[in-house]
Amino acid sequence: MIYFTSKQCDPGQPRKRVACAVALLLFFSLRLARAEPEVNSATEYYDVSADTLGTLLLVLQSEVPERPGGKTFHGYTRADVNWHWQLAQAGSRCRVQQARAIVNIQTTLPRLYWTTPGSEVERVWQQWMPALARHEQQHANNAIHVARRGEHRLLGLPPQASCEAMNAQAQRMASQLHDELRKIDRDYDNDTRHGETEGATLQSYLPRRPRQGQRAVE
Repeated sequence: MIYFTSKQCDPGQPRKRVACAVALLLFFSLRLARAEPEVNSATEYYDVSADTLGTLLLVLQSEVPERPGGKTFHGYTRADVNWHWQLAQAGSRCRVQQARAIVNIQTTLPRLYWTTPGSEVERVWQQWMPALARHEQQHANNAIHVARRGEHRLLGLPPQASCEAMNAQAQRMASQLHDELRKIDRDYDNDTRHGETEGATLQSYLPRRPRQGQRAVE
């Protein structure tokens, strides 16, 4: 920790002013580098049993507990980011003295409770599940990255004439960060087609049905 006194930053001493400016820059750089969100994560599993791939898909559709917007996703990550800040009045200006983010992550994933040993279900599950878990982890990582970015941005907000104005600016920043996280997650799912390009969708491992008028490969 670096401490400053009024004598060290005496505006009447040019050398002291330069030294103070450099020290302040180092001090705030260290503060920003140390900013790290608190992350609380938990994973909830729902059990499924199946002895064929067709049955597995039906069971998953039936047992999945998370249905955001009425849609069915075999894996789902809910990440809530809350920013907390402390303001400090210095003379006629108010600034953000401390900023801290808390990230609460709840991931829901399926768990294979039973299948016939050596079955096609077991083979597909061993390929699909790690890819699905990685996809959901990326959603969690998105929240952590935005939380970390938010701490830096809050600490870097310009001081205001009053703490009321400073608090309003910090709240606007927090709202903007929430919007950014939603966009990052939405773009990620659009780019990967909800994990399809990463092998995170079960349908990627199922035999494709022939189109109408098209024969299946024999």
